[in-house]
Order: sequence, then structure tokens, then C-alpha cells
Amino acid sequence: METMENPGPGTYAWDNSWADARRRLELLEQCWDPRSQEALRSAGVRPGWRCLEVGGGAGSIARWLCDAVGPDGTVVAVDLDTRFLARIDVPNLEVIEADIVTEGLPAGPFDLIHTRAVLMHIRARDLLVPELVARLRPGGTVVLEECDFHSFEIAESPLYRDFWGQFSEVIHRTAGMHPYWGRGLPARLSGLGLTDVRCWSMATIFPGGSPEAELFRMSWLQVSDILLANGADKEHVEEFLRLFDDDGQWFPGPAVVTAIGRRPAGG
Repeated sequence: METMENPGPGTYAWDNSWADARRRLELLEQCWDPRSQEALRSAGVRPGWRCLEVGGGAGSIARWLCDAVGPDGTVVAVDLDTRFLARIDVPNLEVIEADIVTEGLPAGPFDLIHTRAVLMHIRARDLLVPELVARLRPGGTVVLEECDFHSFEIAESPLYRDFWGQFSEVIHRTAGMHPYWGRGLPARLSGLGLTDVRCWSMATIFPGGSPEAELFRMSWLQVSDILLANGADKEHVEEFLRLFDDDGQWFPGPAVVTAIGRRPAGG
């Protein structure tokens, strides 16, 4: 493990110790895995590759990568809390429990590095991107999936729109999450000398009562104590959470910005 110099502490508001964290992560996998798998396929994952999954969560993408790289490949999954990753019993998966800011990233080189909704939560995100790129082998590919909250501006519900705007700033201030960082990913990858940079953004619009509605209801429920401690009104929070049960309304989710770049073969 190699540690960055003076990166600042890592923080995460949606930690795996929450009683319902596993259910929330299962919903995230159900809703987001198809897009992630499509992005990884477009990156050309092949048998024999060595891959790094940063922020492994409940492990669905790590398992998918293990299948994709086959018995001759390796997947390294790193997370602050590996209680769910540790349950995965496959021979080509290595699990590391670490704070990647204070303890450093696993040593490269890697053929592929992937993150999903991880860097946006870490204050040292702008230091981590070049560190990730540095761990690619020449010709290796990075796939970064990070959220950008501009999509909430189109919500028809004023309560939904205003809540996301107001209280995402609270999480930004108290826990380090940056709600608008994702849009800068392609420029960052190009600026680091990566080639074949591609980027797209997609936001789903989902009805109340759907799995995605339950994902975001649980996500805000998990951080409700932070919101209340920073001035949120309890009745306002409860009213917002009830919106997700209204199957007569449709809500935009966060825009997921996917950026892919390749380290030059001679770099």
C-alpha cells in the first residue's frame, strides 16, 4: 500500500454499519448494475486482466469482474468496511479493508480500475484521480462512474427539488460529498494525459413505490440524523421521505456520469 502525502481524512456518510445497509446496497445493485456492466463491457474487460474495484460495497461488480477476467485474472476490491465483500468466496478475488486516503491505494499495475459513486464522497477526490491513473499499466483503462445532481433541477415536485438541493449541501459540508463533481470527470482524465476519453451521463426518472424510489428513501433515511443535527425540520424530512411511496409521482434520480479513459501504451 502506498500513502498519499497529506491528503486529509476520508469520510463517508452511508457506511456499511447501518442496520439496513445491506438492503440499501442490494437496491443500488438492482438499479445501477446494468449500466455499470454495460460501461465495463464497453471498456473491453478480458480474461486474464488484473482489476481494481474501489469501494466494493456489497460486491456485485467485484463478482461480475471475477467472472469476466476468469481464473487467470484477478480482482482486488478495496473498501472502508468489507463486511459484505468478505462473504464472497471466489478464488480470484482479493479483498482489502482500508481507507484509501489515509492508508493508500493498492499497488498496481492494473489493467482496469473502476469506481461507482465513491470519489464524490471523498474530500481528497482530486488527489485520488491521478493516483488511480498512476496505477494503470500502460494501455490500462479507468472507468469512473460518479453522480452529478444537476438532474434534480427538472423535478416537478418543489419539495423533492428543494430538499435535494438544500440538504445535499449539508452532506457536502459535513461529510465531504460533492454533488456536482461528476461533470468534470472527462476534463480531468484528458488533463492527466489519458487517450480515447469517452463520457456520457444518464439520469433515470422513476415512480414512487419503485425499487429506485426505495433506494433513495433509504439513502436519505440513513443520513437523517445528520440532516436534523444541521437544522432540518423533522416534519419536513418525514414529508420528503413519504414522497417516495407516492406511485402517482415520478422523480429524477441523480445523473450518473460515466467517464472512460486509457493510459497511453507507452506511458
